[in-house]
Amino acid sequence: MFDDTLAGHWDDVSAELKGIDQRLSELPANLPFPDVVAVMHDRIRSLRQGVPAHDTLAVLNDANALTRLATQIADKAPNSPPANQPDLRAMWMRAEPMVLMRGDTADGRRFTDIVVDLESARSPSDFKRLAKTELDAAGSLSRRFESGG
Repeated sequence: MFDDTLAGHWDDVSAELKGIDQRLSELPANLPFPDVVAVMHDRIRSLRQGVPAHDTLAVLNDANALTRLATQIADKAPNSPPANQPDLRAMWMRAEPMVLMRGDTADGRRFTDIVVDLESARSPSDFKRLAKTELDAAGSLSRRFESGG
């Protein structure tokens, strides 16, 4: 889709969108990572607007995002941690693309640094300090998503 959009082959792009819609209707309802799947659906809705309008930039952006999201689901599903043993790094790897897509790169880098620091923490005081930092950062990101800002 990306190459055809870049080349201005809008009939081909429209056909590819129909193919995406067809494959989407064939997906099982219980895909892993429902938050990532929801973002995929948002991007497909955006494509349904951008393709008929020949909005090159929007379609290129959505096509790239879809590829990234589909790859993320395919790559991570078999290796996802059990639900009863959440792993901060795995959860952050799922959330980070959504944070970055919103343009929150500084917050993304900050949270990545916190995850790395937590993984290398050794003393209870380190864990306590970093856990508070992580909870504050997670709360800030959560509020930003909830407010739409």
